[in-house]
Amino acid sequence: MVKELHPTKKGIEEKLARSLTAETTELLLFMPYLLKDFWELCSDPDVMIKLIEKHVNITENMRILDLACGKGAVSVRIAQKLRVSVKGIDIIPDFVEYAIKKAREYGVDELCHFAVGDINESVKAETGYDCMIFGAAGDVLGSPADTLRELKSTVKPGGHILIDESYLPDDGKQEDVKYSNYKYLTEKQWLALLPTNPPHGSLYPQ
Repeated sequence: MVKELHPTKKGIEEKLARSLTAETTELLLFMPYLLKDFWELCSDPDVMIKLIEKHVNITENMRILDLACGKGAVSVRIAQKLRVSVKGIDIIPDFVEYAIKKAREYGVDELCHFAVGDINESVKAETGYDCMIFGAAGDVLGSPADTLRELKSTVKPGGHILIDESYLPDDGKQEDVKYSNYKYLTEKQWLALLPTNPPHGSLYPQ
């Protein structure tokens, strides 16, 4: 059975559709079925784990927020490998139910908490995290500059923000991209938006 999405505004639905490369919001209700055979929907869990291990001071009281967590692959694998607390939020109830099931399967249900929610509201309510992950969610939170500003409020001073996003080479052009419903920045444009002190002011190509 296909469930209704969490109540949301039409504009948010359109942004969600774009983040999933859907051409119409009519497909959103069918996403759980279309993606039923995939667990890793957003970022590569191994890449996120390596970035955290390399750049973040991991402690037993560490708290990580995973916005637009999909089916929870990143959250669950991070909790399993690093033994830290992770909260994942996604707007699709079926995805969240699956994430909860996988957390139990991997024995990290005490470390993982998953909730259905609109991340546009979550960025206002969720604060004080040591690290947050925003994986392949497109412009759901607005422009890149808007997105960075919104995400910053979720972490404590000195906290880390991991964004999984594609970018164009500096000599690339938007018309070179087959998928045209989303505007991609160049590497130079992304770097101009980031703080200047490493590692925050760096991009880590996969």
